[in-house]
Amino acid sequence: MSVMPLLLRVIAATAAASVVFTIWLMLAVLSAGGPRQLFAAGALGALTAIGWVVTVTLGPIAAV
Repeated sequence: MSVMPLLLRVIAATAAASVVFTIWLMLAVLSAGGPRQLFAAGALGALTAIGWVVTVTLGPIAAV
C-alpha cells in the first residue's frame, strides 16, 4: 500500500481543522471586542487578519 494517499488525507484533515479553528478564533475575537482591537495592534494585527482570510478561503480548497 502506498503512503501517499494516507499522507494526503492527513494534510487535508489538517487543513480542514485549521479552517474550523480559525473560524472559531475569529468569532471569539469578534465577540470580545471586534476587529478594532485587532487593527489597533498595527502591522501584526493586519497580518493576522490577512492570515485569517487566506485560511478561510484557501483552506477548504486544500482540504478537498
